[in-house]
Amino acid sequence: MKVRLNGQEVEGQEVDFEIGREEWAEYKLLDGGTIRVKTVVSRIIQIFDEDGTPVRNQDGGLRYAIASQVHIIAKE
Repeated sequence: MKVRLNGQEVEGQEVDFEIGREEWAEYKLLDGGTIRVKTVVSRIIQIFDEDGTPVRNQDGGLRYAIASQVHIIAKE
């Protein structure tokens, strides 16, 4: 599949995954309120070069594109 990444179209393949843990981060506001934030991943796509070789980052790790949503709850 073609994926748009950093303004370029690259080759990618969707990777199946299981959710290990999705936790909320909580921030206490100085006005007494609370903000809770959680990122929920919906798709993970491994990136490949034009030869079909997995692309690696500068540290040698594999490159992935992630589709996600950020959920936010605000309480007073």
